[in-house]
Formats: sequence, structure tokens, C-alpha cells
Amino acid sequence: MAVSGSGIRTCTSHNSNNNEIGWRKPALDEVKCNIDAVIFKDQRCYGIRMCMRDAHGEYITTKTTWFQGIP
Repeated sequence: MAVSGSGIRTCTSHNSNNNEIGWRKPALDEVKCNIDAVIFKDQRCYGIRMCMRDAHGEYITTKTTWFQGIP
């Protein structure tokens, strides 16, 4: 996920009812952890990335982990 300045890039999709779904801030006393994964079949490895944000949408931390093999 690309972040520039204090802005947040959101991903929006549409369901059959044309309601928009996107990133929502967590409650004031909570944090939000977005997780993404990728599989590189030819290289026989995969990775997971986690990004945490506070109730204001501000970046807290990110972690990326790689594994050998195919899950």
C-alpha cells in the first residue's frame, strides 16, 4: 500500500448493490491491522505484509515476513 504524507490510499470495490466498501478508521481505543499476502510459485516462496494504523489513520508499524515453500 502506498502512503504519501499523511494521506491514505484506499482500495474501493463494488458489490452487487453498488455500495462502496473501503478502508474505515478503527474506534478511538483500537488499531487496525491490514494484511496482504503474495505467492511466488516459480520461486517456491511466499510473503505476508502487515500494516497497523491508529484511529486517526496514522501509520504505527509495518512487518513483512517471507517463507520458503508453497503454503
